[in-house]
Amino acid sequence: MKIPSPENRDEHIAQLRDGLTQLLEQPTAAQVRPCAGCSVRCACPAASIECCCGCTTTCRDAGAQLSSEADRYPIEHRVLPLVYGLATMRVVMPCWSCQGHPATRDGGCVKAPQIWFYSLSLVHVHLIGQFVADAHAGRELRHEWHVRTNPYSERNVPIFILEPRMSAEEITQRDCLNDIQHDLHHLGKDFEQRIRAFAARELTKLESETRRECA
Repeated sequence: MKIPSPENRDEHIAQLRDGLTQLLEQPTAAQVRPCAGCSVRCACPAASIECCCGCTTTCRDAGAQLSSEADRYPIEHRVLPLVYGLATMRVVMPCWSCQGHPATRDGGCVKAPQIWFYSLSLVHVHLIGQFVADAHAGRELRHEWHVRTNPYSERNVPIFILEPRMSAEEITQRDCLNDIQHDLHHLGKDFEQRIRAFAARELTKLESETRRECA
């Protein structure tokens, strides 16, 4: 069966191009601190609160700086690299996360790893979905991950969830929380560089396809 292109395809292509370009034009973590409101002085001689030399996933303050309740709920260490990576995109905003936890002694299911984030652009949501799908297809991940819509939101701002494509019950039954957390670690590793490179490839592919169609 042939699926026809939408009538407003040109508008969609323009939005896609603009969204990818917007991401690639954002300052990197080496240029502007990704943690909003961070006032931690850097370790270099300048002792500046603007210097980015210490801005990495290993920053001891990152877990608190990226949380709205730093004292009670700093970002958990296994999920921190991916939360930090999403924050470096600057076009989406992480708003809740869980690294996943085993079932209690009384039974029940594990708590599945998840990251919730705000996004005003479906282009960026789709890009993250493509990124994790590509990682699974390349056998970098042990399980499939996806992005889905959260039916609940505050102030009518869309919230999306990045998570493994299986329920907590399935993770419990398969006893695969360790594998899921392995995936969580892998997705967060060098996320900023990899998502930007992925976006650049998608933009190049889009431009190439557009030129062929116009030829």
